[in-house]
Amino acid sequence: MPLKSASSINEYYMAKEGLTNMHQVAEHRLFDTIEKEVQEYENFLNNQTKNLKEINTNYEQLKDYHEAVRSAHQIIAKTPKGADNFSFGGRELNQNRSYMGKDEESKENTRRNIKDETNANSLVKVDHLVGTINTADLLRFKQLLFRATRGNALIHSKSIESKRRSGLKTNTFDKSSFIITFQEGEALRAKLERIGSAYNVKTFDYPEANTEQVLTDLELKIGDTKKLLKDSNSQLRNYLVKLNDLESKDANGRNSSFYGVSTISLYRMFVQIEESIYSNMNCLKSVDNGNIQYGFVWSKLEANELTKELHNKGQYLPELQFQDVVDHDFERPTYFELNAFTSQFQTIIDTYGIPKYKEINPTVFTIVTFPFLFGVMFGDIGHGGLLFIIAC
Repeated sequence: MPLKSASSINEYYMAKEGLTNMHQVAEHRLFDTIEKEVQEYENFLNNQTKNLKEINTNYEQLKDYHEAVRSAHQIIAKTPKGADNFSFGGRELNQNRSYMGKDEESKENTRRNIKDETNANSLVKVDHLVGTINTADLLRFKQLLFRATRGNALIHSKSIESKRRSGLKTNTFDKSSFIITFQEGEALRAKLERIGSAYNVKTFDYPEANTEQVLTDLELKIGDTKKLLKDSNSQLRNYLVKLNDLESKDANGRNSSFYGVSTISLYRMFVQIEESIYSNMNCLKSVDNGNIQYGFVWSKLEANELTKELHNKGQYLPELQFQDVVDHDFERPTYFELNAFTSQFQTIIDTYGIPKYKEINPTVFTIVTFPFLFGVMFGDIGHGGLLFIIAC
């Protein structure tokens, strides 16, 4: 969102005056009003952001589920059609039964009894799990799946392109959908889901019946969720635009004095000035039950000159008064008139010690002696040449 700050201190004061009139509060109560207003904004935006994240998470899950089911349906559609249950064991072990002897017939009966008992327990029900995973983790996921299930789970994957929006950018990254086929059982299913959670894999149950209808329903849900997400983002942006526009808050319909200054910029500047004021007031002392604040300042100007100087800079305040203090026992600080050139040499002197008030400042002599002595110490032409090359 573009933020327009006040172009001058006078424009800021005018905008702040308009804010005070709009809220109809005294100036010293404006800070509390703004604080309460900002907290309401923050609570509302936090709730909206939380709801948007939930909608976006649901949207991403629906897309992953749809892509996983669609890919799995394409894979299963290519396999030969057959019964869901598979029986292991031959129908007839030997059809030439009439030529068997007694011993062979006895053995055949035993085999048949074993075969019947085996067939009763050899029906295998197949189940499926589908999901999506980052392609970079797919190989490790397959290896761990094979080792953990001892080869009793088959996985088939398909690469898909996925886009995820983060802030103002849309990032594209490689993703794969997969389908896991395994023998039906709660223990094995739980193991597969634990393995998937280790790789942040989203797993879903595959709809064995009415798969195409499920895909159609998912497409409708994805469309509705996408529209809801777009509308929510649009409403939140419109709210932010209105929140950032002080002009729209003035319901009186008259010419506003905000000069197009943004709400956030005005609030930020207001808080910074308030903080600076209170920080400086902490250096003062109170008299007359706190109605008067006083303190001492050092200035190179006398009181009347200082007042004129502040007034010329547009910082004159009628309630601010200055008075010269002649008799005092404070230790005077040191002040030097410096410019861009002399300030560099003053820094060198300050590293050794700051001259006291009315002492001679050796910086004036250092301007001549320091470059000379430095040149004497580094007079070697070879050394100087290396420094010259490095400097170039």
